Amino acid sequence: MIGASDQDKRSIKARQEALRAMQWTAPSSEFKDGGMTAYDDMRGEDAHPVAELREVCHSPVLTFLYFMPKSLWVAITEQTNRYAVQQVDRRAEEQHAKQREGRRETVQQIRRRLKSKKGYDTYEILHEVGLLVARMLCPQQRRFAAHWSMVEDGAVPVGNFGRYMSRNRCTNILRDLHFVDNEAPRTHDKLWKLRPVVNSLQQRFLAGWLKMLNS
Repeated sequence: MIGASDQDKRSIKARQEALRAMQWTAPSSEFKDGGMTAYDDMRGEDAHPVAELREVCHSPVLTFLYFMPKSLWVAITEQTNRYAVQQVDRRAEEQHAKQREGRRETVQQIRRRLKSKKGYDTYEILHEVGLLVARMLCPQQRRFAAHWSMVEDGAVPVGNFGRYMSRNRCTNILRDLHFVDNEAPRTHDKLWKLRPVVNSLQQRFLAGWLKMLNS
């Protein structure tokens, strides 16, 4: 079995002892003398938050929306709704194939039913993210749907998740959540499905800090 041999155990112990023996040391003379290549945009300057950020820093919600502005959430909602529409035909075929004997909907009927569903609103996407953060802070070993249970489970309160969103609506958003057009041409960018969020965060973090020369 991988990792179960005595040699592996000896190696692990040796690495642990080596890590314990490591200590912080003074920078090398090469670093102090400026011999190393500097990172882009690295300067000998202090950075301070801009006035706009200082005005909202005492509100967690406003600070969150400063770095992830409403325009980003509107764009995420648009792409999530786009993906839901793109999947209608495939889901209609799958649901039609899974129907039991008896009264059966046609593919066209299922397609119309799926298309008639209300699109997602921006506030619902924000609620979704909030519920995921709440799950992270208050996890439980049962499946995600158990957060809507009406039976108290230890310290997990009853009905909190249901106050903000129904279970089915929440799982539907999780299924459809997208940040880019899923049918857009692929690129070599490994983060292409997250690129709009990554770019927005980078821009907002850069815009939120003002470089000031050291006195």
